[in-house]
Amino acid sequence: MNFRQNVTIGQARYNIFNGPWFNEAKIDYSRFRRNPSPNLTGVPQRVFQGLNGGDYVIGGNRSTQDFIQKRLGFRDDLTYSGFRAGASMCSRAAPASIS
Repeated sequence: MNFRQNVTIGQARYNIFNGPWFNEAKIDYSRFRRNPSPNLTGVPQRVFQGLNGGDYVIGGNRSTQDFIQKRLGFRDDLTYSGFRAGASMCSRAAPASIS
């Protein structure tokens, strides 16, 4: 069996400070591909039952697969740290994801 996997990940971040305001934005992208295939194509597969209850497999595998998963994510965090009299800061987040 030939287990092929290809993983790609990328991120971009942006930060800005303006007085008591802090804004942090992030975009990320990921792509995952799993593409297993048999080492021997066209060869029949044989399954032998072992004495210990396990199976022994020889020959080609049953099938090939090509599974691809993509994801695009956005996140924006806005923080205000200008409160006084006991309160430390206020923060809001706005995450989104597209698969």
